[in-house]
Amino acid sequence: MKKYVILAITLFCFITLLVGCSTKDTKKFKLRNVNSIVLEDNTTGGSVTIVDKDTVSTLVNNFNKLSIKHYREVMPATNGFSIIFKDADGNIIEDIGIFGKTLIYYSNCWYDATKGTIDFDLIKTLLEKQ
Repeated sequence: MKKYVILAITLFCFITLLVGCSTKDTKKFKLRNVNSIVLEDNTTGGSVTIVDKDTVSTLVNNFNKLSIKHYREVMPATNGFSIIFKDADGNIIEDIGIFGKTLIYYSNCWYDATKGTIDFDLIKTLLEKQ
């Protein structure tokens, strides 16, 4: 009996962890009122703040066009960038980790872009100008 109770508790904990990140539906970003974007290179530690309205608009539109779905595997968080969208008061709207054209770390979960891709080359170019 004790073995079944331990098994049931273990199974419950495992399912609870999976449900925390899993979803059957795709998600979309709804970024609005973005005034600036901070790009951070997770490898070098370098960062740049983007305030140019055209560049901010390009990146916001890029992320708003994405559809993302929970990625089942746990990925190593290396060689990526953080993109932090901020409002006019400097408050963080969204903080997203990107690790390629489709791999995203968001809200403590891994996602894969199922529609659209991240303009990874633009982000790398903007960080190189720092």
